[in-house]
Amino acid sequence: MEIHNEESLLNLALCCETSQPARPFPLSEWFAFQKLCLRCGVSAGTVLGCSESELSSLLGLSAESAARTYILLRRLPEIVRDMRAKAASGVSFLPYTDERFPLQLKERMGEQCPPVLYAVGNTELLRLPAAGYVGVREVESDDLRFVQNTVAKTCAQGYAVVSGGARGVDTTAAHAAVANGSAAVQFLCESPFSGKLQRRDGMEVSKGTILHLTHFYPTHSFSSDYAFFRNKLIYEYSQGTVIAHAHYGTGGTWSGAVRNIRDRGCKLYCRADAGYAGNAALIGMGAIPITADWDGAMLQPRWSD
Repeated sequence: MEIHNEESLLNLALCCETSQPARPFPLSEWFAFQKLCLRCGVSAGTVLGCSESELSSLLGLSAESAARTYILLRRLPEIVRDMRAKAASGVSFLPYTDERFPLQLKERMGEQCPPVLYAVGNTELLRLPAAGYVGVREVESDDLRFVQNTVAKTCAQGYAVVSGGARGVDTTAAHAAVANGSAAVQFLCESPFSGKLQRRDGMEVSKGTILHLTHFYPTHSFSSDYAFFRNKLIYEYSQGTVIAHAHYGTGGTWSGAVRNIRDRGCKLYCRADAGYAGNAALIGMGAIPITADWDGAMLQPRWSD
């Protein structure tokens, strides 16, 4: 999908990651720049055509800020070429100003929201309400059965799945959603073009039942920082999140859940019938205990609501 809206093109030029050395704008800086343009009566289209000196005179930017902004603006032709090239591989660039950008992330994350998302697959899936699923990578067969059965129930309640795309709980939940006639959105912490993801999810991505999303440039490799932020995106995107199995005091599932409770994000629905110390501790912190008898309804409002 081509982007012709000047506001979205400016959003991409200033916020998109590329090989260029200038540091892109985080969302807070993008918001501040928008307000500056509005206050000065300068349109997005005018900014896109500005020279470095014009940025200084029209917006009152310092020499350093004008130089950095101009370097970022000069990247737009490269970004547009890359966007067109990657479209052949199914990649969509979703700047914050794009109508397809998930509204719940905008509303719940504020200035922590990523300014651009990169999608591989059917972006119509972003319209579906979703139940989050998280858990450890090394799982028992009983965990997998629990996830498959629980996904069937949340799908029956009208929820797609949102997960992190890791092996174990995440992958099981996503494919269980597809098996139950629903779909899955996966926030990744590695490139969607990695061989293992292509082999595992490629068919479902091409069929439009699984969507891969990254908040970083889609050709980048795995990063622990990406994984840390990916977990937050799952919680903020979902109506509520099911925790199948968390190790006590360690790992991304534990740290992400504790942080979500601290930040008063989505409600957590935590498996209570497996004797896991991590799950028990999270329930003690406020997660809602569920068992195999749970009906999959996520009626509890977010803590912040």
